[in-house]
Amino acid sequence: MGKWASLGLLLLLSGLVVACGATPTPAPEPVAPEPTASATAPAEPAGPAVLPNLLVETEGDVWLRRVGWSEFLPAGFGITVQPGDLLRIPEGSVASVFCGDETLWEEGPKTLPDDDLEHTAPCQTGRPPRPWSDVAALRGEQDEGVPNVLRPRNTALLSDRPQLHWHPLPSVASYTVTLISDDGQDRPPVPANGGELEWPADWPPLELRATYVLVVEGDGVRSDQGNEEHAGLGFWLLSAANAEEVKALESRLRAQPLSPTAVDLLVAELYLGHGLRAEATQLLEDLTKSDGAASVWLALGQAYLESGVTSEAGAALERAEAAAKATGQQELEAAARVGLGLVARLQDDGATAETHLQAARALYEQIGDQNGLEQVDRLLSD
Repeated sequence: MGKWASLGLLLLLSGLVVACGATPTPAPEPVAPEPTASATAPAEPAGPAVLPNLLVETEGDVWLRRVGWSEFLPAGFGITVQPGDLLRIPEGSVASVFCGDETLWEEGPKTLPDDDLEHTAPCQTGRPPRPWSDVAALRGEQDEGVPNVLRPRNTALLSDRPQLHWHPLPSVASYTVTLISDDGQDRPPVPANGGELEWPADWPPLELRATYVLVVEGDGVRSDQGNEEHAGLGFWLLSAANAEEVKALESRLRAQPLSPTAVDLLVAELYLGHGLRAEATQLLEDLTKSDGAASVWLALGQAYLESGVTSEAGAALERAEAAAKATGQQELEAAARVGLGLVARLQDDGATAETHLQAARALYEQIGDQNGLEQVDRLLSD
């Protein structure tokens, strides 16, 4: 990965390697390694929870112009609405914005007038989009001949008995699943078929202040092959206080007068804001089955990219690009191209990365999006 791995290490992961200062190191035994070094989870977000401001309802035509843009562009469900943006809703169309500042949640979504006039975004605060340089994980998947872990990896968790998912190998039907941990509990290897496993009944649940790595072995090949330091593969339980906060906020979101699709997207953003990538990707995957909006595919691709699951990230970002292009949402099309460029870098495909980033740059230049241009130029100069 060259310089890109260093960028991801410095800007994103305070995880298993950086925040902990140590990682669980298995003994040489190939099937059931024991951790020999303790580790702690990365620092969790502090302060009040703030979501992005999202367009949670759209019917008909909705038009958006951000600060610096040369013109109004089509806007669809799930896009981020930033303070200072202008929205225009033609007669007969519908658009509602949910403001991410939790102090405004009791007011519910704000419906904009359909008078074909320019209206300033109704939210003065809200979580801004993360810079792209913060999104790509330290390490991507190994080659296709490895049963790569899908989730949990590089994630905090709410559940202490999570489902386990990995990429099954084409010619392998049975696997052995083990867990490396530093909590001192004995979790013997268990057999599994396919690419997923419910938490084994005889395994103790996860414990707070411990870190874990899922290891899947099939036909003599392990999921952590070539990554014995387990960088970017670890997971841990969210602290009890933060877990209670997330659950309380989720309950408030699910009580909002919103469509189930809008609620699920907001909850996924809540999860991502607390590093709960595994729960977020599962929720977003389910959401894509009922809603093919470009914003949903983009969120799923970004979440997988943060987890280092490049194959799934690439597939989701390709769907995001296609959906954005079909609906004229050039900003989301550009964002999907940036994500695909980062996927290509994690796959050590510099030529493809350059192609995607240059395409994104051209789109941002056409829109007049200076922030997008600056981010792409930083990535291109790396």
